[in-house]
Amino acid sequence: MLTHPSHRKRTPCPHTTTTPAATQHPQHTGPTPADLAAQTIVRHAEHDDELIGLHSLAELAGVSDPNLLVRQLLTHSHDQTLGANLNNTDPGRVIHALHNDGLPAAVARRTMALVAVVDGQMAGGLVAGPSVQMLLQPAVEGRRDTLLAALLRTIEIQIVAVNAEHRHRGIGAALVRAAIDQARSANAQVVHGQFDTERTNLASFFRECGFRVDLPGTSLDFTALADIDLQLTATPEERYFGLTF
Repeated sequence: MLTHPSHRKRTPCPHTTTTPAATQHPQHTGPTPADLAAQTIVRHAEHDDELIGLHSLAELAGVSDPNLLVRQLLTHSHDQTLGANLNNTDPGRVIHALHNDGLPAAVARRTMALVAVVDGQMAGGLVAGPSVQMLLQPAVEGRRDTLLAALLRTIEIQIVAVNAEHRHRGIGAALVRAAIDQARSANAQVVHGQFDTERTNLASFFRECGFRVDLPGTSLDFTALADIDLQLTATPEERYFGLTF
């Protein structure tokens, strides 16, 4: 699944004027982006309505089938497997799910659906978890140890987007930071993702969030990152980004 974070631009400084000291009055510039970001609550999605709200954000992020994404999230939420093993660092339940329920169920246990809430309204969202696309290779080839290592050690940022009216407030970065913290708590070793080369603003966005951003067309080698014999190959129109713990 492609990663298409929301646009982040520098907020211009408010225009100010200078008056003589005797008549100078405090300038009211309104809340700064930092103030607005501080008012944002980032947490796991708690209700069906919030998961359904990820549909429009998935469209903003360029997901090819937002309906399928939301159906999968709702299904795993209802059966209480969505994110079930993000805080429990014992891999036993993930391995059990893989053996008994299949790869999608195991992936769901390591997947997070985060929402950013401002003044009671959902302003943005993020979905991250092991990449099914990456896991299919060792699954098909029967490389069970590699499959388990990738399932337990890697988290892919698949969607991060912010509604238009809430952009330029640091909400996208807050979502990404929360995902990094959750991945670290889940004992993941690598957080990674991909974006289209033409979206040049995203390179600086992810660098500001602490990621290394590779050159267009550069493969992502998990052997070096997390001792996993896997590699993701990028086209010249794609760029990978990654962060290791």
